[in-house]
Amino acid sequence: MNLRRHFTDEPGRTFAATSSAPHTAAVSVSDHLLTIDGLDLGWAVVSATAATRGGSTKQDFKVLVDSATARPNSAPVIQTGFAYRKVVPSGVPFVVDMSRYFLDPEGDALTYEAVPLGPAPTFFNTSVPTGRVALSALSPTTIRVSGTKTGFLRIGMTATDPGGLPAGGELMVEITRPVGR
Repeated sequence: MNLRRHFTDEPGRTFAATSSAPHTAAVSVSDHLLTIDGLDLGWAVVSATAATRGGSTKQDFKVLVDSATARPNSAPVIQTGFAYRKVVPSGVPFVVDMSRYFLDPEGDALTYEAVPLGPAPTFFNTSVPTGRVALSALSPTTIRVSGTKTGFLRIGMTATDPGGLPAGGELMVEITRPVGR
């Protein structure tokens, strides 16, 4: 957008712009040309400012980023395999940083969730005792896992991008008896 068409053109005038929602509409100014990049669905208020030594003038306008103008959004992907924990003594916690496992192709911030899923899959009609864990969040990306009952268990981990697209995987855990001293 040519900002000279929206402000009086005076010698020495400089232009700048900001977005109220840079994750939705990113803005940049080169000389007198304003570029707006639609990044995600939603609304943003773009503030364009023209300044001279004598002062500045600002104009605000709303920008709608719809599916036709937004960049394509891809679901997060699993960037590294989920480890199988062979030995997790009951009562001894371990920490899982879920951000290690997921990557968003567009670089969006992800939200994470972890839930116990139940028994581990069995092979050859064998009976496997189902373990139990307590999960607690240490940060938005990190969980603490403490085994509370011996056996095997699956923990589901999901990462979701701001557009609501998820990716998930399972962490297999074997909880053993507490370690003796």
